[in-house]
Amino acid sequence: MQNDIIYIERKDRITYIHTQKEIYEVQEKISDIMERLPRLYFLRCHNSYIVYIPMIKELLKNEIILDNGQIVPVSRNYRKSTQDAFALWAATQMR
Repeated sequence: MQNDIIYIERKDRITYIHTQKEIYEVQEKISDIMERLPRLYFLRCHNSYIVYIPMIKELLKNEIILDNGQIVPVSRNYRKSTQDAFALWAATQMR
């Protein structure tokens, strides 16, 4: 299932897991979900968003554009960790 995830979004105490085919709703906090995901493939770019790194088409200063055209915000607090996580993943892809 992890490979099917595009991004995860938290809104109004509900976490939405957006996959290739469906959107799942769970009550779990986004921080708890992030703890169970592999850090090499998932990054937290905002208090309310987690992104599956291989789905990133373009990483900009304040947003991420995904392969499906979805735009996900990058908050100021997560900007550096987002860039670092993406760079780490990209480095593993060049081997």
